[in-house]
Amino acid sequence: MSELENIEEDNINKSDPKITRRQVVKAGIKGAAALIGLGALTGDLVKSFFKRRLGFEPGAKFVPFDQTDFVVGALLFIMPIFGLTLKIFFVSLLLSFMLHIIVNHLAFYLRIRNEKW
Repeated sequence: MSELENIEEDNINKSDPKITRRQVVKAGIKGAAALIGLGALTGDLVKSFFKRRLGFEPGAKFVPFDQTDFVVGALLFIMPIFGLTLKIFFVSLLLSFMLHIIVNHLAFYLRIRNEKW
């Protein structure tokens, strides 16, 4: 049983009995998901801006920024809300960089992708 299912349906706001704890948690999850998505897109947008200003051609390799731009953006957007530490930030960044390379190489060797990057 998930944590969400364990939350009691009691009212958290006595002046508005229609709002329950479960509704508040669901709204928080949706808000966090929206922030992660917005942060990932913003990170990619910022990286693309600088990549063009530095004269890189579209589709050109820009290691390690191509592998980490979305993670940096997403983590920066949720960091203040969830109280992520710098340790968690950098471990997440390192893991996403390594996993990105591993998965892309695996897809190349399985002939799912045409390029390793």
